[in-house]
Amino acid sequence: MSAAPTIVWFREDFRLSDHAALAAAAKRDAPLICLYVFDDESTRALGGASRWWLAQSLRALDGQLRKIGQRLVLRRGSAKHVVPAFATECEASHVYWNRRYERSGIAADDTVIEALKRVGISGGTFAGNLLVEPHAIATKDGNPMRVFTPFWRKLRAIGDPRRPVAAPKKLPPLVSIKSDALEDWKLEPTSPDWAGGLRETWNPGAASAHDRLQDFLGGISGYADRRDFPASPTTSRLSPHLRFGEISPV
Repeated sequence: MSAAPTIVWFREDFRLSDHAALAAAAKRDAPLICLYVFDDESTRALGGASRWWLAQSLRALDGQLRKIGQRLVLRRGSAKHVVPAFATECEASHVYWNRRYERSGIAADDTVIEALKRVGISGGTFAGNLLVEPHAIATKDGNPMRVFTPFWRKLRAIGDPRRPVAAPKKLPPLVSIKSDALEDWKLEPTSPDWAGGLRETWNPGAASAHDRLQDFLGGISGYADRRDFPASPTTSRLSPHLRFGEISPV
């Protein structure tokens, strides 16, 4: 009998490199399913530009996965219902994902873990979205830091961050499972199509994020002098890539 599949639930961490949940799943001797749920209930409200970016980023991630023998399965609905139902449908044994830290996100994840537990499936969360876990840097009273300078000092005192995990060169075999069509979600503008400027200026996806990082590092020597001039392309322009997890903060 073949091993039960492991599901990796992607959530605004649309990359293969330094993806802790994916790396853990890849080490298991089991088939793999890569899932994204467009959660109408708990996903942050997305404006038109963010919805456009999400569509491009999902396509880019699916393209990366297909190169190493996988694909991205899309489902839509409330994650607290969709994820346990999907895991049961696939007869999965584990669901892995990178955890969130805002109060509502923690509560939503706890609900999913409990729902998975009720159907006999293990839910595992991993650190993958921050430079350090929040509990690693706190005040003397154990509370979160509120002022940047003391936070920065404590962060530097920890030492160098961990080395990022390399993207897998090959993933466990694909499980055949039905997926929504991205086009059916209607994330991109059509009437009118106002996204021409976005397409000309931005290229969502992990590959573009790494290219932007290299460009920024190549000219970083002049950053301190030129950053205050809006006409100068001095900033990293990594914000949207970080927002959708196309590049790791490490």
